[in-house]
Amino acid sequence: MPSSSPSYADKPGLFPMRGGCACGHVRYELRLPPILVHCCHCTACQRQGGSAFAINAIVEADAIAVVSGPEPKQPESGSQPAAAAADSLLPYFARLTLAMPCHALVGDGSGSKEKKQDDEETKPLAGANSTAKETGAGDDAATTTTAAAAGRPHLVTVPTESGIGQTIACCPRCHTGLWNHYADAGPCLAYLRVGTLDGARHVDPDVHIFTRSRRAFVAIADGRPQFEDYYPDRAAFYRPDVLARVAALEDRRAAYRADLKAALAR
Repeated sequence: MPSSSPSYADKPGLFPMRGGCACGHVRYELRLPPILVHCCHCTACQRQGGSAFAINAIVEADAIAVVSGPEPKQPESGSQPAAAAADSLLPYFARLTLAMPCHALVGDGSGSKEKKQDDEETKPLAGANSTAKETGAGDDAATTTTAAAAGRPHLVTVPTESGIGQTIACCPRCHTGLWNHYADAGPCLAYLRVGTLDGARHVDPDVHIFTRSRRAFVAIADGRPQFEDYYPDRAAFYRPDVLARVAALEDRRAAYRADLKAALAR
């Protein structure tokens, strides 16, 4: 294991750590330290997050539990603890902005071509319902309405270069992405978006990947290993304290891979 990998052994009490979406509707608890944290500079992560990179904490899917919690909190920073969001003007701002249809922002507002485009963009993506069942979320998470009522994430599948896709768990109200499921482990592992943790500043990357598409203004100066593509051997970055957890996942991952292989063969 590279000596630069961070350790959580010297941070007792850091986990469980809570997190959630921007509006506070979905609150979750990360019950174990990450198996691995990577900073991904690929263009897919840039598009999904609207940023230059994404920091993902890889954990067992069942290490994340949706919980009831407080109102939304601003993530803590180095200079101040987390605080309740100041939202006294939020209802007024929402009334001004939510009343404006998206198609009115472009074109002449006639509602012909623009309205059709808006309708197309707001249709649910194909595969969202089936993915909810495959990941064990059940029928309750298959629709935004039910997920919103229950305070659970909504699952939606988006395409990837591999052709397999990835599933994103997001808030059904504010649509904040919370964690992803990728083809490598499907429902067995979750790639938690570190920025949604209340104490995100305590969780740093172990490695940088897909730096071939790193934005020119991003200077990587944390001393962590860097790879132009995906890392050649992810296990090389596992801390000793997570090896038993990784081994315990192997049977489930093998069963998932067999199911995926059978599906691809059809």
